[in-house]
Amino acid sequence: MTPALSIIIPARNAQDTIGPLLDSIYMQDFGDFEVLVVDDASCDATEETARKFDIRFFRLSEKSGPSYARNFGAKKALSEILVFFDSDVALKEGVLRKFHHWLADRTVGAVNGIYDAVPLNKGLVPLYKAVQEQVWFGEIKDERVVIFNTSVGAIRKGPFLRLGGFNTSYKGAQVEDYDFSYRFAKEASIFLDRTICVGHNFPYFNKLVTSYFTRSFLWSQLFFRKLKFDENGTTPRQGLVVMLYAFSVLSTALAFMVHCFFAVGPALFVLATILDRKFIHYAWKRAGSWFAFYTIGMNLFLSLVILFSAAAGFLRAFIKRISIAARH
Repeated sequence: MTPALSIIIPARNAQDTIGPLLDSIYMQDFGDFEVLVVDDASCDATEETARKFDIRFFRLSEKSGPSYARNFGAKKALSEILVFFDSDVALKEGVLRKFHHWLADRTVGAVNGIYDAVPLNKGLVPLYKAVQEQVWFGEIKDERVVIFNTSVGAIRKGPFLRLGGFNTSYKGAQVEDYDFSYRFAKEASIFLDRTICVGHNFPYFNKLVTSYFTRSFLWSQLFFRKLKFDENGTTPRQGLVVMLYAFSVLSTALAFMVHCFFAVGPALFVLATILDRKFIHYAWKRAGSWFAFYTIGMNLFLSLVILFSAAAGFLRAFIKRISIAARH
C-alpha cells in the first residue's frame, strides 16, 4: 500500500542525532508513513545507526548537500505528501497526525511547524538561538507564511517536483529554503501551525557565525533580485534592528577618531534595543538579567557579521548585473 506520508531526512555525519529523531518518529500516534534517510556521504556511523530502524536508506557516493539529498528523497518517495525533517531534530507529540490533517485539505500547498523553546543541546548559544526563534515565530500574526521550513515541514510532491525542488547549487544549509519558497509561494499556499513542534540541536558559536555569514551573503543576492523584504522570516523590522545594532558599534568606534559621532552610537543602540525589546524581555524571563545582557552582546556581534556579509553579497550581485549588462 502507498503510505500517507513520505518522511525525508537528509543526513550528514548525524550519528549522534539521527537515532533520537527516528525514535521520536516511531513513537508518534500516526503510523501510516515511510521514512527515507538520504546519507550525504557521511564519514561516521550514521548508516549503522539509521539502519537499526525500519527505513529506506540511500547513501550518496559523494557529498552533494542537503538540497540534493532532499530532492533525491522526494523522487524516491511513494506518497504524494512529503515531510521534511533535518537530522538534528526530535518530534514532539502529534506532529505526523497534524501534518496529515493539514494536507488532507487540497487547498493547502505546504505547512510548517516550529522549534521548541527548549533546545535539545546545552549551552548559552543554543539557548540564545532557541529564544530568538521563539520571538521570530511570535511575530508572525497570520497562519499564512511565505517561507517553507525545511527542518520541519510538509509539502505536496507534485508541485515540489514540478518546480524542480531545491536549488542544488547551494551545497550547504544556506538559502535553498528561501530560493524555493519564493517560487513555490507564487502557485500554492504555505501555512504555519505552532502546535506542530520539534526539539532542535541548535549550532554552537563557530557554526552559528559561519551560518549567519553565509546565509546573509547569499540572501542579500536574492534580495537584490526582488528588492523586497519578506513578510515573515527576514522582515523589514529585523533588518532595521540589525542595521541599528551594527551601526551603533561602528559609530562608537568612529567616535574615537571623530568626536561628533560620540552620541550617535549610544542613540542607535537605544533605538535598536527598543525595537528588539521583545527578544531581550523574553531572554530575561528565560534565564535572568545576565542572559538578557548576553543576548544583547550576541545581537551586536552577529549584526556586524550580517552587515559585512550582506554588503559583500550586494556588491557581488551588483558587479554581476553590471557584467551581464555590459555583455549585452
